[in-house]
Parts: sequence; C-alpha cells; structure tokens
Amino acid sequence: GLLSYAVSFVGMFGFIASVGVDLVVYRELIKSPEREPEIMGSALLLRLIGGTIATTLAIGAGILLHNDMIDRMLIVLISFSLFGSAWQVIAYPFQARVLSKYPSIVTLATAIILAVAKVAIILSDKGIIFFALVLVLESVLYAVLYIFFYTRHFGSIRAWRVNKATMAELFYDSLPLLLSTVSILIYARID
Repeated sequence: GLLSYAVSFVGMFGFIASVGVDLVVYRELIKSPEREPEIMGSALLLRLIGGTIATTLAIGAGILLHNDMIDRMLIVLISFSLFGSAWQVIAYPFQARVLSKYPSIVTLATAIILAVAKVAIILSDKGIIFFALVLVLESVLYAVLYIFFYTRHFGSIRAWRVNKATMAELFYDSLPLLLSTVSILIYARID
C-alpha cells in the first residue's frame, strides 16, 4: 500500500515530466526526418527540464504533505524516475521509421531485469525502499538500452543539437496535449 501510494502521488506530477511533447516529436520526425538531430536534442532538453521541474515539485510536495519518514523516502526515491523518463523520447525515431521492434526489445529486457530484481529483493527479505529503488532503476535501464540501440542503428546521440526555435515550436505545439493530459488526470483522480 505504501509503495502504491507513493507511485500514485509521484504520478500526479508525471505530466510535467513529459511536457506533452512525445506525440509532437513523433509527428515532426515523420514530417521532417532531415531535422532529426535538432528535433531530438531539443525534445530531450525539454523533457529533462520538465523532469527536473516535476521531480522538484514531487519531492517538495512529498516533504510538505507527509510527516512519516518512510512516505517521504519513497516519494523522494520514486520522484527521480520522473527525471530519468526523459530518455524514453529515444523511442520515437524507431517508431517514425516503423522499427518498433527495438523499443519492444527494450521494454521486454527491462521488464525481465526488473522482475528478477524484485524476486531477489523478496528472497533476500529487503524492505520497501529497495522496491522504490527498482522503480528508479527502471528509468536508468530504459535510458541505457535506448541509447545503446539508437547508437547502434542511427549513430551517436552526440550529433543531437539543441535549437531554441525548435524547442519553442515543440513546446507550443505540445501545450494542447499537456492541457488534455492535465484534464484527464484531474478527472480520473477527482474522487
């Protein structure tokens, strides 16, 4: 129950981490594949900024609203997964090229590794904090595996570059999606 509560609490800030930019990135990569380095660099920076803001807000709210130390620790640990989720933007070049096999491999490999880690935690009789660490490990695994497959198939992510105009374009195009996500979140959790 404590872990589920902490995950739900942190999840309320997840829309900030995504910045609503995912579908816009996918659309732009299909529309302008030659602009991939600037689209990806700009999208990643937007997601990292969103993840930093979301992580900070979740930690701040968790500390302010909870007196129990375990609740606070769980919320702080799980909040770092919001920052790490920025790297999932790397799935979109694969999907834009109809190569969804690789994001599927990443998801499957991550699920297997996390399942093994959870079983190891249960067998070694570790506490709930270790389960929260597994959730942070999830975002790290996604990042590492996505970077590995992207580098292997499309070249180094060092070729990505940030373009302020592209960042602004992605952000403004994603605002309606972000507002829609907020509305759905409020509607789903209002009770």
